[in-house]
Amino acid sequence: MKHRDALRAPYDTARRLEQFMGRDLDVHAMAAVVDPALHRQRLGEMRAEPAS
Repeated sequence: MKHRDALRAPYDTARRLEQFMGRDLDVHAMAAVVDPALHRQRLGEMRAEPAS
């Protein structure tokens, strides 16, 4: 499974993951949280600034 596939076709990628795992998963919820705008985010940029 490739990251770019999840960005391009999140529902299809979630279905493939569900089939691979052999379990019923909420593929609609999984696909709904994919946000291509976050593709180039880094963990440090996503962390909130510490409270002073």
